[in-house]
Amino acid sequence: MKIPILLGALCLSASPAVADDFLYMVCKIKGSNTSTHLTSLHVLDKKDIEDYLMFKVDLSKSLFRNNRDPEWDRVSVTGNTIVQDKKINREGFSARIRGVLPLYPPGPILIDNWFKNTTEYQVIKGKGNCRKTDSSTWEKFAVN
Repeated sequence: MKIPILLGALCLSASPAVADDFLYMVCKIKGSNTSTHLTSLHVLDKKDIEDYLMFKVDLSKSLFRNNRDPEWDRVSVTGNTIVQDKKINREGFSARIRGVLPLYPPGPILIDNWFKNTTEYQVIKGKGNCRKTDSSTWEKFAVN
């Protein structure tokens, strides 16, 4: 008789990464950040980057945000991945922000972003790995 009770408790308990209807993950990313002058095509700055980002994903509303920016962005779920594909077009500025994260961490992350204003073109590319984290860790590092 104890087995059905235990099984029921396991089914009703939330995974630490999906507590409060949110998915939490931390990702280690390595990549590059290159800025180029649009007219001369001279490389203004090129950096190798290694960084950690945390993500909070609301799967029920198809939104996510990272720990450094309080703004929520639209995402979609394709197969076993969470995809952000945001385009920005304003006077004098355009961008494409694309990221692919695992729906079931651990798993890979891929970032492929570009930004352009009237004088400069910036490309940020990176890849790495994500793992589960929890809401208390998120609260320690998130900007509100």
